Amino acid sequence: MQRSDEFSTYHNELLDGRYDCIDRIVLNGYFPLRQQGGGFRFWWRQLTGSDDTLDQDHLLRMAGRFSRRVHGWAKKSNIPILHCAPGEQKHELAEAHLPQDPNFQGIFLILVAKAPGLVWDVKCSDNGSLHIQRKTPWPYVNHYHFHINVVHAADHSYLPDGTLNALAEPTQRGTRRLAGVDLQKPRVRAVSEAILALAPKPGGFTMAELAHKVRNSLSNGNVTYTSRHAAYDFSKLRGKKLVERIGKSRRYRAPPDGIRILAGMFILREKVIKPVLAGLGKPRIGRPPKNVQPIDQHYNNLQHELRRTFETLALAT
Repeated sequence: MQRSDEFSTYHNELLDGRYDCIDRIVLNGYFPLRQQGGGFRFWWRQLTGSDDTLDQDHLLRMAGRFSRRVHGWAKKSNIPILHCAPGEQKHELAEAHLPQDPNFQGIFLILVAKAPGLVWDVKCSDNGSLHIQRKTPWPYVNHYHFHINVVHAADHSYLPDGTLNALAEPTQRGTRRLAGVDLQKPRVRAVSEAILALAPKPGGFTMAELAHKVRNSLSNGNVTYTSRHAAYDFSKLRGKKLVERIGKSRRYRAPPDGIRILAGMFILREKVIKPVLAGLGKPRIGRPPKNVQPIDQHYNNLQHELRRTFETLALAT
């Protein structure tokens, strides 16, 4: 019987089925300098300061120190280390050692298994010069597998669905290639705001009405923005299915999903991100006012939670 878990229970309505396994992300520590003899020698000089200790004895001691430190840390942290026999299934060993605590995060098991690996053979000639070459065939050496439990349930309303990234990408309508929608550009924002203003209008709106709205919002109307410009900008939004044509008429509208996306992006940028970032970038001078407006208090709370979010994500603030 499969054991229920928090993640599956939380997202049960989105799942058609499930099965239990240990999912693995394999991170191989590729070390470019170690792939060539000259690079390996350069790395050793950077590490120790010279070639004086570059010999087999010191290389073996380094490998031994690494092994002892891993074992010592695992013992102190009460993390089991298992040495795998040839052909042993590592995922089955990991399943048997999965933490029972659903809130556990971190390394819960270390597996050690032998596999071929690049090993350098360092010899010193009679005249004192070093000779570095790969051992062939590659010998079997210990590989350490650190199993980490980091999966936790996340509210699916915060999981990105690609909408934001997809807006900026070009689209194809028939044989016509359309540019993406970049809401960082003032003209695109003006068009989006105009469409939102015209959205409640019964029967939709015309290109002339859209052009008039945009013209009034760009530089107080002192710009040339015609129906032809509006049709071009409208086609980009139409490629993203944010707006649509009403039947075969020359009137247009924004469907509910388009209104939600445009309004969400516009409000988030103008009413949340800009005020919060403006407050973060200004040093506080003196005491705060005694009477703080509710909207200012909300912005202060957002700034505080944003800093805490950065700390959780291990980002510098």
